[in-house]
Amino acid sequence: MGMEVNVLNELPGGGGILTVSTHPNATVDSLIGAACQDKKLSHLPSIGLYTKDNRLLSTRGSLRAQNIRPGDTLYLRYKQSEDEFLYYTNWKVLALLCGITGLCGLGFAFVVFFFTGGQVPFVYGIVVELGVSYTEATLYHWEGAKTGGTGQVHHVRRVEPAYMQSPALSGQEESTPVGNTPAGVSSVAGRASRDISSLLDTLKEYVPEAQRPTTPIYLLATEGLRLSKRPTIPKPSEVRSTTTTTPRPPRARGRMRSRNKIQRWANLIADMVTTIETRDQYIGLHESNALRALSNEAGSRKEEKLNILRSEGLGRFDKNSQLENSDDDDDDDDDDDDDDDDEEEQEKGADAETLSFSGETPATSPSDITAAESETSAGINLQNYHGRYERDAAQGRVRRRVGNHYAGNSQDERDGMSAKSDADTALMAVECALRSSGFNFRSAGVLSGRDEGLYGWLSTNYLLGRIPTHSAKKGAREIYSGSLALSGASAQIAFEVGEVESNRPGVSRLQLFGREHFVYSRSSLCFGVSQAYLRYLARILHDNKYSTDRPVESPCHHRGQLVEIALERIYATECTYTPKMDAAILLRLNESVTFNGTSDPEGCRALTEDLVDSPLCAEQGYRQCFQSLGQRIPNTIDYTAFAEFYEAARDINFTQGSLANFSRTIDHFCTATKQQLRKWQLVIDDDTGLTSCFRLNYVLRLLKDKYNFDEDAFRNIHFANNESGYRLGWSLGFMINATNSLPAAPPVPPMITNELFALMVFMFATFIVFGAVFGCLSKRRELVMRNGVKSEIP
Repeated sequence: MGMEVNVLNELPGGGGILTVSTHPNATVDSLIGAACQDKKLSHLPSIGLYTKDNRLLSTRGSLRAQNIRPGDTLYLRYKQSEDEFLYYTNWKVLALLCGITGLCGLGFAFVVFFFTGGQVPFVYGIVVELGVSYTEATLYHWEGAKTGGTGQVHHVRRVEPAYMQSPALSGQEESTPVGNTPAGVSSVAGRASRDISSLLDTLKEYVPEAQRPTTPIYLLATEGLRLSKRPTIPKPSEVRSTTTTTPRPPRARGRMRSRNKIQRWANLIADMVTTIETRDQYIGLHESNALRALSNEAGSRKEEKLNILRSEGLGRFDKNSQLENSDDDDDDDDDDDDDDDDEEEQEKGADAETLSFSGETPATSPSDITAAESETSAGINLQNYHGRYERDAAQGRVRRRVGNHYAGNSQDERDGMSAKSDADTALMAVECALRSSGFNFRSAGVLSGRDEGLYGWLSTNYLLGRIPTHSAKKGAREIYSGSLALSGASAQIAFEVGEVESNRPGVSRLQLFGREHFVYSRSSLCFGVSQAYLRYLARILHDNKYSTDRPVESPCHHRGQLVEIALERIYATECTYTPKMDAAILLRLNESVTFNGTSDPEGCRALTEDLVDSPLCAEQGYRQCFQSLGQRIPNTIDYTAFAEFYEAARDINFTQGSLANFSRTIDHFCTATKQQLRKWQLVIDDDTGLTSCFRLNYVLRLLKDKYNFDEDAFRNIHFANNESGYRLGWSLGFMINATNSLPAAPPVPPMITNELFALMVFMFATFIVFGAVFGCLSKRRELVMRNGVKSEIP
């Protein structure tokens, strides 16, 4: 389709209007050529066509693309010097694009730099609790910007092995079911280390990957791990005559001594690394070399071997433990001779039943041994319940090592505690799993009962919202709750005292959220509900002359209940030992005894009173007796009783009330028969139901007789298991206190660095400058076009 366009010639020497027939797709250059040919002019690049609004048309563009319509008038003239620069580019569009890009870029840079940096991240921490019958791990987090140097800790996740059907209260010693008293720490290492890896793998999902290497992890064993196992007593069939034993030649004995020493060390180390896939993964190349050197160095002294192990990081061995070293080589030899003599006697079936750890030179005369054996038929008198059994013979004493423990080696042993090396072995085995978990392993240790009470107090007041304090008046004294915790192995009480009492025994100073707290804490080992229950059963057996051939009446069991328990379970720990008991019962540990409930609240009350009676306890020969607090409890504050305190009160649906009502309810409950409890729809056949009456009476005795709660103070006790949706225990308190020693987390850096931010500001500011320049060119073009506007051609 054709079109006609008018071309007005403004070139020098020309004139007039030329009508050119063309088509819309024709280029402007072809139109200029047609006009120049008609006017007999040279087609020069300096000639151009302009519209009536003084817009220079692009020679390469078509008429249609440049919005030229049929009948339009175009002007043919020489181009000005800046026409191509001004007209061939849309400066307004460029100005807008540069301006928008620059402003948006600057805004983005400032937002990313100033609003993505400076925030303080959450910091994570893990507490692994290792008990005799349970293992659990709890993940916490707190804001890195601590308040007064202490983090406000929040619970994230608590995990435990799948096989735990009824987990113990977090942070508390496990409540061992009836008859399932811990077998000691020998089995703890293998069980716990198997559980740790799976527990930590679960918690890893809740910790950002970048923070895992810096997340602190703590391994803490509860006080129940301190309880010693019962000593090993030779069975009567194993006791044989030693009068015909032929002494070994000194040289053969020395070789046997060296081999036995190496074997004992190899066995101990093998136990430590049972939870590691390979030995080299646990101790590395250097440690493996040390072990091989230890096996080959048969004549080295024990002190040199311990130094090798300590230097290679195999663990901590206390010189006061069962691996105690003698400073005198002669003493070492004497001890080794005794060990080897014992082992040779065991090989020949010549175990001596009369045992002593008096530290005196052992009697080696065959006549002494024979004299000692001759008295075994009359029974064994238990003189020391930590593996030390003595029987004075007319012509001397025989010394033996029992259960791989040397009596008197450590203060813990003399206090009725397990040897430190036992707990260390368990901790070291689990420590291996923690070090390879990818977290930042910080420390491992056995938490004292006093600290359990202290951290339980902190957890309680933190969950109650009393710590940190929010008092409006500076220096105003806050009223904090006391805490009462009863676990399977021990009982704790803790409450705040004034600064004037800070120097008293049992008072600890806590610096929390910028304020000082002085807290009295007291723990009583062997007076947890499980150990007290076993001591109660031992007392009944003693009163019935250890008879097991018929049911023994138990006033703290309901009538109709028949409870069968193995003697081995009753005498599993040292809490049930006394030197005045008939030690012959230890030779019948494979037997069981049946307790027949009588529903006698008065008899149960009397027996539980005896359990906490300190003079009677000492008279019976127990080493762990309930000592008085040494001061009166504050009766103006409230108390939170959790763990087994709560579990016992829950059996009678009691949360708070008067002492008299609590006592009457217990009597009514303990009077009931098994059939009546069934009608009340109370669970009585599980381990908890079997001990409900005893637990209630025992709790009452603790609160009333030992902690001296009177009628007014008892009303302030609140029995609870949870606060603010979290379970009460010591674990949270430990983590809160641990944040004091952890550095504050630095603020999160911006997403862009300072250098990149400066570069972005410069670059986008340049865009804005270019946009301003392009805007000026656009304005110049408008002025030029305005000045060159042509009127319509008539």
